[in-house]
Amino acid sequence: MVQQQVIAVEGGVSKEELLQSASKQSLVYDANYLEMGVSFKAASAVDQAGKINDPSALKHAHLVCKGTWTHAAYHLTSATAGPPLLSLPFAMAALGWGPGIVALFMGAIVSYYACYSLSQAMQHMELQGKRSFRFCDLSQHILGSSWTTYVVAPLQLSVCFMVVIGGTLLGGQTMKEMFYTYNENGTLELFEFIVVFGILVLLLSQIPSMHSLRHFNMVSILLCFGYSICAFIGSLIAGFSKTPEATRDYKVLGSEMTRTFGIFTAICVMVTSYSNPLVVEIQASLAEPIGKKMVRGLTVCYGVAIATFFPVAVAGYWAFGNKANGVVLLNLFEPKQFCLVPRWLYFSANACACVQLVVYTVLHLHPTFERLEVIAVDAEQGKFSKRNFTARLLTRSFFVVMSTLLAAMLPFFVEFSAFMGAVGFTPICLFLPILFYNIIFKPSVKTLTFWINYLIMSCACVIMLLGGISSMRNIISQATTYRLFADV
Repeated sequence: MVQQQVIAVEGGVSKEELLQSASKQSLVYDANYLEMGVSFKAASAVDQAGKINDPSALKHAHLVCKGTWTHAAYHLTSATAGPPLLSLPFAMAALGWGPGIVALFMGAIVSYYACYSLSQAMQHMELQGKRSFRFCDLSQHILGSSWTTYVVAPLQLSVCFMVVIGGTLLGGQTMKEMFYTYNENGTLELFEFIVVFGILVLLLSQIPSMHSLRHFNMVSILLCFGYSICAFIGSLIAGFSKTPEATRDYKVLGSEMTRTFGIFTAICVMVTSYSNPLVVEIQASLAEPIGKKMVRGLTVCYGVAIATFFPVAVAGYWAFGNKANGVVLLNLFEPKQFCLVPRWLYFSANACACVQLVVYTVLHLHPTFERLEVIAVDAEQGKFSKRNFTARLLTRSFFVVMSTLLAAMLPFFVEFSAFMGAVGFTPICLFLPILFYNIIFKPSVKTLTFWINYLIMSCACVIMLLGGISSMRNIISQATTYRLFADV
């Protein structure tokens, strides 16, 4: 097995001592990139000074692997329990009470199982000396380079890009609601708030590595509880009020075709809420041994998800029925029309969601940044050298600016969320993890695991097809109704 780990960088330790320590452990250490390393299979690509002299060796570069199980919990929870959960009452409205509750439970169980299966597949490949630092690395070990290059890699990058667009859009909406809570006569439009939010993402996106975000992700969990509690309490207050806006009906509306498409849209929204496309990248940031740390991290992650998703979904649907908005907070307040909750509560909910969305969005940017910087960064120069700093600034800024522009052009969050779930999260977070597990472990047809896995894969295919059609239908419908850069 190829031994790979990271030497802790302590104060007063010289480069020579680091290299000597690495040599004793049969490791190669890049002393210029104190957050990167290279497997000793690429030893010939590293000179005596610790610099990489073969550009191809950059493909083996990876972030520091020194995270604990608490760091795993922070990263996993921040990437999973995000503001898309505010769309769950809308999803419940398309399903009704019984199917909606069942879908919430099944979403949690299946998502946890898929993440656990992916983690086990990654560990098994590592025991064979094939450690993965990105989802695409694992795919290449299992499916080969062709499938990875032409299918899996574009798919994962597309998912992360869509998450960034969706996060930026929702972030702009929360900033707009914060502004109009106390300025009902304001004239600013949604795209202006999206631009401001994009600037915040641009600033935070300059943080070099995912591991460096661990403290932000810890705060992100607290913020998730903050806006979930506000949404839950706000829904209860609205539900018990006697105003016309609080009247509700739980009947699923529309024709048979509309209801059918609505069901798949709702399922895709739930898939988006529960899924995490960064499991491999997060697991790769942990120190050995990894197994128990990931299990603990996943358990905390989905524990937080259940504790926040269910109260918001149930209370929001109970309060507003089939009138539940794509973002349930919008049911609580409409400038110059009504405010069903104390303004400070509404402002607090949007503020918590807005701040968490910055971290949530930046976290999903890192797989794309890593791919771009393999090409743009010169490993022979320091991480903060003028050349590499400029390259990192330009590539990251371009990507953030493009996602912000698209978010401002098509501001339809719930439809976009459903589309992400159908064509992005379902294959990356449900289908491929189970496929990887089946290829590696080859469960017997006589076992329950075999049938569970193939049932999940079959359902994922149906969701990808019909959910994609349904969500795209809704996006086209909205796009023909509203102009570009619409103020919705």
